[in-house]
Amino acid sequence: MRTTMNIEEKTRQLLSVLNKEEITLEKAVKWLDQLREFIIKRDSVSLDRLLKEIRSASDTYAMNEYARQNLRRELSGMLEMDFEDVCLSAIADYASEDLRQELLETRQRLSQLGEVLKKKGRSTAMLVREYARLNTMMLNKLLQLGSSETMTYNADGRTGRSAHRALMNYHF
Repeated sequence: MRTTMNIEEKTRQLLSVLNKEEITLEKAVKWLDQLREFIIKRDSVSLDRLLKEIRSASDTYAMNEYARQNLRRELSGMLEMDFEDVCLSAIADYASEDLRQELLETRQRLSQLGEVLKKKGRSTAMLVREYARLNTMMLNKLLQLGSSETMTYNADGRTGRSAHRALMNYHF
């Protein structure tokens, strides 16, 4: 038994949850910008602080996601729809005009934020991969790892290295 009042009440609750999600996505975009900045500046103190902030926010995000899924489940029952079919467009079909407009605007903002987040996530991932590649290259050059130098053996059968070729002499 679906009543318009209950559907609208649940829809308003969903909008509240989605507004929190929008704030979280905006923070995530800001965090990715800061992450790239701190990596480039090699600011490990700020990077550590940022990572702690992100970890602490993950619980809030998880609770919000749980609330969103519960509201979708309740709305699927009220609208007599499969859970997978309950989306903002489908809910908007059952809402009053002002609520419908708010749902569609929220959907548009979340979609735009998702695209920005994807783009910034890709560029951050590329930066991290490039830094890892450069670090590996530098370590290989500094320590002469993977070089094809001639290997010599001493009387005990142990291999010998030429300590004069590498910038740093390491021996474990």
